[in-house]
Amino acid sequence: MIQRIQTVYFIVAAFIQTLLIWIPYGFYSLESSYVKMTLLGGQWHKPEGVSFISPDVAVALTGAFVILCSFASLLLYKNRKLQMKIGWLCILVAVLETLLMVNVLFNGQGKIFTELSYVLSPLKSIGLIFPVLAAVSLFLAIRAIKKDENLVRSIDRIR
Repeated sequence: MIQRIQTVYFIVAAFIQTLLIWIPYGFYSLESSYVKMTLLGGQWHKPEGVSFISPDVAVALTGAFVILCSFASLLLYKNRKLQMKIGWLCILVAVLETLLMVNVLFNGQGKIFTELSYVLSPLKSIGLIFPVLAAVSLFLAIRAIKKDENLVRSIDRIR
């Protein structure tokens, strides 16, 4: 299991997704403060202190799903076909997560600050590309699994 390259790709994908807990995927700049949006919610940094904003449930669930799917497919090394199917599902969910993050960043501002009369300007962050990087890593893992499967089939043909 550990000696295969797809194991490394699955671990990298899970690690990249886990980084989104701490690295923000977007900011809102306010008049005298700013809001950092992470996978676990937002942090409103203002002169009086820091307030926490509840997370967007869809973004948090898709992030957790990608992490769990990466580890699940990592442990299914004996069943390569199922491993590839879970990998493709994981890629779809990672792309969905990116779209949800963009939606929260650009359309979720009214939901977050309904009672406030601030002018919000969303700013993108490096964390917005992390699900895309995880999807690329998962694609590389699927490609390596497919190579393994083709190798096994060719050896079976020789026998």
